[in-house]
Amino acid sequence: PKFAGGRSPKKSHLKYGFIQALSLVSAQIQQGKDAQNKASTFLFTSSLPDEGKSTITMHLAKSLTRQGLRVLVIDGDVRRPSLHKLMQMGDPLYLSDFDPQRESYRKVVHEQRRSNASFVFSPPARDEQDCQKLLKLVALVAVQAAEDFDVILIDTSPIMATSDVVVLSGLL
Repeated sequence: PKFAGGRSPKKSHLKYGFIQALSLVSAQIQQGKDAQNKASTFLFTSSLPDEGKSTITMHLAKSLTRQGLRVLVIDGDVRRPSLHKLMQMGDPLYLSDFDPQRESYRKVVHEQRRSNASFVFSPPARDEQDCQKLLKLVALVAVQAAEDFDVILIDTSPIMATSDVVVLSGLL
């Protein structure tokens, strides 16, 4: 981007604008939370891969926790999960390690002290059947977690690459 006169913005200006935009979205979510007592769930998608939805989701989570909200971020991009890599988590417990018949979803929740947000990581789906199973687990965790969190952010697959976000929205 260029300013009037052909000058390019400084990186600090771009970073400030990004932070301000997230603060505005956080404030609007907070206002909505004041009007209702149940958890709000948001699905984040993009048109194509690598457009920054995971980065935005993580920064929004951080912004919301600064306002005192309890936030859970779920990696619902079961084809190309990336949150565990962005957070440098190595080999965490994944969504697939959770057996909803025998244990609480909390088994796979990772709390991060830096951002005060909680995270659920997904492994990459091995095939289409595994993908559908993981999407059902994402939805199940989101529904169960609604009693313990104020806001649930689900980072999903790009909409032009798969129909996963449509399937997931129908399960919630």
